[in-house]
Amino acid sequence: MKTILTKPSGIKLYQDNDGIYFLIFPHLTRTAVDDAYEILHNLDLEYAQNGEHIRMVYDLRQSSWLTPYAISKMIQVGKETPQNLHQTLAILLKDFVAVRMIEGSMKLLPQRIIKDVQIFTNETKAVEWVRSTE
Repeated sequence: MKTILTKPSGIKLYQDNDGIYFLIFPHLTRTAVDDAYEILHNLDLEYAQNGEHIRMVYDLRQSSWLTPYAISKMIQVGKETPQNLHQTLAILLKDFVAVRMIEGSMKLLPQRIIKDVQIFTNETKAVEWVRSTE
């Protein structure tokens, strides 16, 4: 796995040999959330412009509970996702309580985004699902 970017906030972006991005959230401070938003927004625009399929895993297992700010930025980046972007996104969480929180928040996203997102607590299953969407 190749490191693409590491932000001072601790946010890290990796890419594996299959082209799948892994965005690692060590915590959900405002700075980390803002850094993640910037990374995601820029990748979305780049892939939409090039007409490419972006495949990604958000790894939130190290993070604490989702904050209202993190949820609002997740909704913002989802709503700003270009209409023509072909994406596959696995959200990796540490437990089923976090899964329920994300599921509730996802109801606020446009349907065109939700259809390309799956939530997992198992990394192997998350990566297998993303790989299966080529």
